[in-house]
Amino acid sequence: MENSRPKVTGVTNGSTEITMTPTDSVCFKVGKYYYMVLIPQTLDDGYSLTMVTSEGSSATCVVTGEKEFSRSNARGKLLADKGLSFPEIIYVDLGLSVKWAKYNIGATSPEEYGDFYAWGEIEPYYKAGYARENPQAHWKDGKTSGYAWPSYKWCNGEAGSLTKYCSPGGNYGYNGFYDYVTTLEMSDDVARQKWGGSWRLPSSSEFQDLIDNCTWTWTTLNGINGYRVTSNISGYTDRSIFLPAAGKRYSTIFDATYCGYYWSRSRYTESPLANSLDFTSKSVSRNHHDRFDGFSVRPVCP
Repeated sequence: MENSRPKVTGVTNGSTEITMTPTDSVCFKVGKYYYMVLIPQTLDDGYSLTMVTSEGSSATCVVTGEKEFSRSNARGKLLADKGLSFPEIIYVDLGLSVKWAKYNIGATSPEEYGDFYAWGEIEPYYKAGYARENPQAHWKDGKTSGYAWPSYKWCNGEAGSLTKYCSPGGNYGYNGFYDYVTTLEMSDDVARQKWGGSWRLPSSSEFQDLIDNCTWTWTTLNGINGYRVTSNISGYTDRSIFLPAAGKRYSTIFDATYCGYYWSRSRYTESPLANSLDFTSKSVSRNHHDRFDGFSVRPVCP
């Protein structure tokens, strides 16, 4: 290691874990070799190597089966298996109750629109690659009505025939159905299903937290209109996310470049609606819409 040696924790008889850390605030360098000297021995069940970043992200390489560590010399050392890589840090900690993803589901950068989803569904209604294309030929089988009640998964073709996420008030359940469920189950949360881990849709109150504790600046990022949302929390004021004005999808795209619509995980009272975050260049607010609407999704994690 450049100008320094790694520091190794003390190892006692019976230890099963060794930690090696850089010293003097020096980081491990990509492409360089580091060695840990072990007493010659055989590990019957293999071993694992875990690399941890200063931000807490980790990646683990598991080596299975019997592995022998014999006496080594300068011309031959046992190298760890290749393929260890770190997942990209794709969230921003704004100092709020949750961390916010850097970009939308279906996007690979903050300004990309990503995909559009009905509330409680985990796949778009259009074929892959056609998020911003309008021709009817691009709808998936069974979704030829576009984003409308006949296509919606959790009903029988109309608003008054809900089959999930329904309470008795309002008579919106199919044949009197109700389940009192007001928050998306993880099986219906597109963030959890697409990204895994602890990712999920934000709650309506978490959207309010974002509104109340951040400065919202209408701007352009790489030619795309949207809001730069900058934390007002002490110690986090240098951090922000960008929410593109992706519009929404029905049979075609509406309001793109002018408005943004983002689903929450919470349904709206006794109705076939769900809560959302809406914005224009002039205002930002929580709102509610028909669950079949094709909106953007910006995940959060603890």
